[in-house]
Amino acid sequence: MIRNIKEDGRNNIMARFLVALLLTGFVLALPFSAGADQLPQQLRQAVTEGYQGQDRDRIMDGINESLQNGISPETLTPMVRQAARNGVDAEHLEKMLQEMTRARLADLPVGPMAAKAMEGMAKQVVAQNVVRAMEKVHERMEFASQQIDRLDGLTFSERERKQMIIGTADAEAAGMERKHVRQVYGELVKETARERSETVMKKRAMAAIESMKRIRGYGVPSERVAGIFQKMIQHQYTEMEMERVVDEFTMARNRNRNMETTSLSMEKYVDEGGRMEGSDGGGSGSGGMGDDGGSGGMGGGGGGHR
Repeated sequence: MIRNIKEDGRNNIMARFLVALLLTGFVLALPFSAGADQLPQQLRQAVTEGYQGQDRDRIMDGINESLQNGISPETLTPMVRQAARNGVDAEHLEKMLQEMTRARLADLPVGPMAAKAMEGMAKQVVAQNVVRAMEKVHERMEFASQQIDRLDGLTFSERERKQMIIGTADAEAAGMERKHVRQVYGELVKETARERSETVMKKRAMAAIESMKRIRGYGVPSERVAGIFQKMIQHQYTEMEMERVVDEFTMARNRNRNMETTSLSMEKYVDEGGRMEGSDGGGSGSGGMGDDGGSGGMGGGGGGHR
């Protein structure tokens, strides 16, 4: 009888041990299973079809972290699917996800990061170089954010700030040197202190950055772009006038004019107080820039400045 009691005791201990072991295994399995189940179907499918075993777990962890920090499945799914198609290894896909999460935590737009990754993979760029390109985009946007912070007299909405960050980063990507970007923002800082209407100044600042990006994209030298915009800001050009300046450069490019000569004429014209508002009367802008680079027909000044 005593022996039976001892055996029953051993059995109870063994049973408890087995139950504890099973519970431990179940708990340890929860993070991945729960994380996988919580993912949207298309995103989960993109991961499971392209990666297996530890690689799948590693990527799933990175995706969960991105999702928890506010990056949408709609942003992640195409990137993960493209990475799987390209055979991007788990290590580099994880780094891409980490770069996007890092941008999100810094309150930077993640769209340009995802777009850069998609562009690189579509061109079959080596995964390591795709990661480096994403890091470069992050650096540009971080610099842009620092410049916007200098405009402490203006309060931008989330959408407006995002637009300013992307515009400034794109201007740098198009070839604007940082010292020249700083000069333009420095002029905006001065004008912000003078302008009483925050709404007017915000529109002016946003128009300046967008126009700067477009003109630099036409091949106008960085220094010349900065000079033109510093003078336009000093002369309180409106967003419509800045748009007309862009139109002049668009016309010059379409007519294969020399952009250096065109930019010199434009800078001189703006510096002399020429205006770009309206297309009727006073020859303001409707005549376009002359083939020799003169600002023919711009503003009340008439003839071309050489």
